[in-house]
Amino acid sequence: MENNFNLRDKFYRVWIDNNKVYGEVYIVSEITDLYYIAIDRKNLTHKFRKNNDSLIIDKNIAINKYYELLDKINYHLSIGDCFTALLDGDKISYKIMPIFKNYEPSWTGATSRHGKRYKYKENTNYSSSPNNGTLSEDSPLAKAVLNKKIGDSFSYSVDKIKYSGIILDINRD
Repeated sequence: MENNFNLRDKFYRVWIDNNKVYGEVYIVSEITDLYYIAIDRKNLTHKFRKNNDSLIIDKNIAINKYYELLDKINYHLSIGDCFTALLDGDKISYKIMPIFKNYEPSWTGATSRHGKRYKYKENTNYSSSPNNGTLSEDSPLAKAVLNKKIGDSFSYSVDKIKYSGIILDINRD
């Protein structure tokens, strides 16, 4: 979506950089075919593509976006969330799925005066498929990233091989 600013229009930009949220106000000083040239509060010149989605004309929308991004970087990864991470140089994305436990009675073969005796067997159902982008909450990777925030680093080991990474993004589901 292309913004339609005119000369001397005021607009706002809100973004995340190094796990911090920033906001700035600009005034359009020049318009080219592809760019807006704008000046910030410190009288520094900036060049923005016209199709840049981070440029916001309404101050209230910019303020809401600021708090939305602030909430996003302070949010801790939970079961059911999707995350993107850089893991040993590779970008990965997964959704963390809960495990479900159910208990099935099985007759022990013994009886008592109160009736048959049963033992309960615990069955664990995993609803994960790493090849399809889902992880079980008790997988080593999921355990390493749960309760982490955007920008947090993590590490875990599998078969004596150590992996490390950093959380890039979290999407709540």
